[in-house]
Amino acid sequence: MHIFKIILTLSIITNCIAQVHMDEELTSIMQADTQRDIPVIIVFKQIKSSVAIQNTNFSVQERKVRSTRRAQAAFLADTAKLGLFKNRSMKSMWINNSIIMTLKGSEISALINRDDIESILLDRTVYLNEPVVSEDNEIDEEEVFTYGLIRMGIPELRKKYDITGKGVTVGLLDSGWAEHPDLGDRVKRSRDFVSNKPDNKPNDGHGHGTHCLGTIGGAATSGKSIGVAPDVEFIVGKIYRDDASTEVSKQLEAMQWMADPDGNPDTDDHPRLVSNSWGWKLKEMPDASAFQRAVQTWRELGIVPVFSAGNSGPWRETIGYPGGFPETIAVGATDSDDAIATFSSRGPVLRGGTLLRKPDVSAPGVDVYSGDLKGGYVKMSGTSMSAPHVAGVIALIFQAFPDLSVAAVEDILKSSAVDLGEKGFDYKFGDGRVNALAALEQTLNSGRLVIDNQSSAQGKLTVKIEPGNRHFELANGKNLDRALPQGSYIINIDKFGYKPIVKEINLTALKTTKVSFELEALPASKIHINTPGSENESWVIVHDTPFEILTTSQGKLSQSLPHGQYKISVVRRGYLSQTFEVDFNSDLALEVKLDKAATCLLVNDDPNSDFADYYSAALKANQISHHSESSRASNLAQMLSYERVIWFTGDSEETVLDSSEQNSITSYLKYGGQLLLSGHGIGNDLRDSNFFYEVLGARYKYQRRLFRNIKFEESGLKLKLNGSDSADNQSKPDVLKPFGKNSQSIVQYSFLGSAGILNTFGTGKVAYLGFGLEGIRGADNRAAALQNLFNLLRLTSDEKLKVLQDVHKVDSNLHNILSVAFAKGTQAEKQVLSEKISKTSEKKAFRKLMFELKHRN
Repeated sequence: MHIFKIILTLSIITNCIAQVHMDEELTSIMQADTQRDIPVIIVFKQIKSSVAIQNTNFSVQERKVRSTRRAQAAFLADTAKLGLFKNRSMKSMWINNSIIMTLKGSEISALINRDDIESILLDRTVYLNEPVVSEDNEIDEEEVFTYGLIRMGIPELRKKYDITGKGVTVGLLDSGWAEHPDLGDRVKRSRDFVSNKPDNKPNDGHGHGTHCLGTIGGAATSGKSIGVAPDVEFIVGKIYRDDASTEVSKQLEAMQWMADPDGNPDTDDHPRLVSNSWGWKLKEMPDASAFQRAVQTWRELGIVPVFSAGNSGPWRETIGYPGGFPETIAVGATDSDDAIATFSSRGPVLRGGTLLRKPDVSAPGVDVYSGDLKGGYVKMSGTSMSAPHVAGVIALIFQAFPDLSVAAVEDILKSSAVDLGEKGFDYKFGDGRVNALAALEQTLNSGRLVIDNQSSAQGKLTVKIEPGNRHFELANGKNLDRALPQGSYIINIDKFGYKPIVKEINLTALKTTKVSFELEALPASKIHINTPGSENESWVIVHDTPFEILTTSQGKLSQSLPHGQYKISVVRRGYLSQTFEVDFNSDLALEVKLDKAATCLLVNDDPNSDFADYYSAALKANQISHHSESSRASNLAQMLSYERVIWFTGDSEETVLDSSEQNSITSYLKYGGQLLLSGHGIGNDLRDSNFFYEVLGARYKYQRRLFRNIKFEESGLKLKLNGSDSADNQSKPDVLKPFGKNSQSIVQYSFLGSAGILNTFGTGKVAYLGFGLEGIRGADNRAAALQNLFNLLRLTSDEKLKVLQDVHKVDSNLHNILSVAFAKGTQAEKQVLSEKISKTSEKKAFRKLMFELKHRN
């Protein structure tokens, strides 16, 4: 039966949410009334453009239109064939591959199993994050520039250069624009997306948009210069009504219009940048992909996306979206003394376990003097006021060097900014407060370097540029496009398996230099590895190469490698790894027999201590065989040999896990490992790393100096830290909080605060303690704690089945290995797995496991 003929009950919606994402508010509305008309945005899954589209000279807009048609074709054909949604308004959006329409709850429920839809969002009403309007509008009458322009060096810039933004078009999405003497007739095109007022006419009953326009490019008709770039021209989209309200769809429609204002994809009429003094608070946006795709389209067109960081400070992690996307420039707010504004939202931005360094830069945003909707002037405060300052500076950069890419503009803004706060980047100021004079002079002294990467060979391309020690990694087909100071450079281009390329170039200021190259493959031969004697497959690691972990098939592996010297490790879970140094210049065959390993690897990351004894004793008490190793000698090959790894950092508080160790742990978990990570200095050291959030699933709060009682939440086991028969070293253990949907608290301190986090990552699990297990009082208690942690690390039957589903189509070799591993266990465990599989409707992912359960003793 066709999916559109199935009307699902609303109770099924929550069970299918993993297939098509729907935000909670939409689900609640559907549950309340299935026949209610609900405005929604249907976001479709992205599909790759066809070769025919990729190999043409179509504009970005036309390519997006064509790929959107392909992605939505099945949906539109199905609805037409079945006569659904007749006489309904349906707007297809090419900027982000979505459809805006109104549906009944029962109709939405009929869409949730479609495999071409990514998410269905409520087209909700949202409001502008209002700035603070100052009651005091007094200004220094003798000063001809606002303090923001003075701070950014505009007076000196005007004296030295005739650069005022002339010839540059700036976009603004806001509350519209009002007639103002400082704007003159420079608004060349405008559209109202929220009411029925005519295009290209003054239309701002709120004043927010007019104030922002004045900061970007207002003149000085009153005798005071209010705009950074007073000769720019504007394209304005009114996306907020005069009461500061709008709908999500209006924001997206305006973003698409800004990418192609005249509706003709063959004309280049879009602005060079768009200033956006608006955004969603972090937890308000149910699915960010609709907006992120729109911003990505802007960048493809060469449009610089400038967004306010938000007014939710002074707390950390308060920057929302779209400013929180990696593709946007998020701007924080400073005051007249170059201090960060209290209200300015702080970074980092955490999304899906990934940490982003935000804000990017900061600019004046407190008591900013600019135009109002009645033709006068008003002071406003907010990051809404800081983003237009940056937009004006970018306009100056584009006048000086129109050919710059978005990435090059970002580099110039950040590298020329005034470093405030902590040295270097910080989560208040970003890379610093923008300096217009320094940015312009850096632009005037820079050339544009484009490295044309047309290689179709798999693997990353490494580019090193000297002088400057600049390193870049380019994915397949991705170009490098940067601004560098004029001068001579040596460019080293490397790709594994190909001869290195060295290019010498001379970069000229305000000119573009393109570098093309062709890769020449190195001589290669095949290595053949045979690992007999086991039903399990083995992993092969070719160290210091871009290869992922390779897997044998029926105990054998044949792999082509360029000639050279290699370190190769062969490993199978439950067996000791073997490592070989080979000088490889012809076909080579290796017969590798692996010996049984212990159950657990104990990694000592504080070798100057005797803490390993506490762990060894706890393992022996639980009758668990183990092998001990220092972290300096441990590597991924060793870790993969063991079902479980205990890694303790002891008293270390700085560089507790270096990048190599973090990578090894990440890969170990990805391939089904079970890790216990213990140490009171880990959170304090790694709290602002992707590893801490994504892999450990933890958020750092602070170091606890009181209350040493802890309790395991599931078993109720109560223990004490420090005292007799312990390492007595837990003076300031880390207080944690779970982060991410796969993370949970497993150990609590007395008087609140998590002491331990359990996180599922890849196909494995990690139990991370904010204290050292060696600090638990009493040998029996340490053994009991270890047993509790190992119980938590074991995958449940449901977790095993989910893992197999997740890797089934992604990594068939790992799927086979895990199927064999999961079939091992007690008869009761096997019985539970068999019963759960029998109740599933889709058994493809479990066929290997079912075979193993049936035939394994």
